[in-house]
Amino acid sequence: MKGMIFDFNGTMIFDKEFHDKAWRAFLEDRIQREISEEEFQAHVYGRSAHDILSYFLEREVSGQESIQIEEEKEKIYRNLCLQSPDFHLAEGLPEFLDNLKEQGIPVTIATASARKNMKFFFENLNLSRWFDLNQVVYNDGTFPGKPAPDIFLKAAELLNLPISECTVFEDAKSGIQAAKSAGAGKIVGVASMLDEETLFAFGADTVIYDYLGEYSVRLCPEQEYQDFLSRMKGLQLQSINCACEMLMLDFEGYAFHALELTRVILNNDILFTSHDYQSWDGENDKNNDEWYFLDKYREALLGGTVTDIAFSPLHDLKIYFDNHLIIECYIANGCHHYDDENEQYTFFERKKTGFRKFLAVYNKRITISESRRNQYERKS
Repeated sequence: MKGMIFDFNGTMIFDKEFHDKAWRAFLEDRIQREISEEEFQAHVYGRSAHDILSYFLEREVSGQESIQIEEEKEKIYRNLCLQSPDFHLAEGLPEFLDNLKEQGIPVTIATASARKNMKFFFENLNLSRWFDLNQVVYNDGTFPGKPAPDIFLKAAELLNLPISECTVFEDAKSGIQAAKSAGAGKIVGVASMLDEETLFAFGADTVIYDYLGEYSVRLCPEQEYQDFLSRMKGLQLQSINCACEMLMLDFEGYAFHALELTRVILNNDILFTSHDYQSWDGENDKNNDEWYFLDKYREALLGGTVTDIAFSPLHDLKIYFDNHLIIECYIANGCHHYDDENEQYTFFERKKTGFRKFLAVYNKRITISESRRNQYERKS
């Protein structure tokens, strides 16, 4: 592909939480009722302010009027951005854009955001390093919003390229539909709020979670792994497996592997622990083997939805489910033979672009050798 066109919100920055809070606060105050998640997904995500306001206000809102009204909501949104450490470009995106710039590949942004917001992003995210604000296609009320193809056709025109020679990066159904209708050469789905299966179903040609490349292996700071695990709330446990003292949990788009003492509890009964990874008596494989009890209870364990995630010094991590399942991970306190200095928990994250992210936790700090780090960097 000769050119790259990026949607912005949810594609270049992962700001769903900010927009959700701002739109809900603004709209529910206006219409004096709660908005369901289904209605929010269908009439807010990826839509222009004109379409959003016309639907919720139940009248046709002119282009200029929508810009004026939307600014009330955007003030809420911008304040949320500036107050949060999560307001930054997607992981790996600066390096990816640097690489495109070095190769001389033209890029632009095609977004439902208004110009005032784009100026805010340029000022606070250093976007002028790669983009020309005057070449950005934003919501000015002069063309129909997504899923109409106009926004991407206009962006390709600004790049002096046919849309068939452009790759479009999108995160929402309406955006993917718009790119497809426009005839984009390739559509990359960014899984910031929808999983890869859904993005493929909407028409994406490939799916990424970030811009880090094929592999990224790194240690996660405390706030990051807590945020990662907290995002599992409301997700269903789809598979559970054990291997060599490691319990492996797979959720909807998230996976979590725990190494060391992990207890699986159902209805206040401890079914098994991941520490029992072999037959300790050397003969009876149905004595205390975790895989035997896992297979025995698997059907009862699967299908539960995460209701809460708790962190504490004693119980390092507890995951609660709506089917009365509790999974306790004793990372710092699971090995009594480690001294205090080594009794720590460190989350190790490995991500392969286009596949599910997973987080692995060990009872002691894991390091990456220089040779292995170079190996991953070559693959990225």
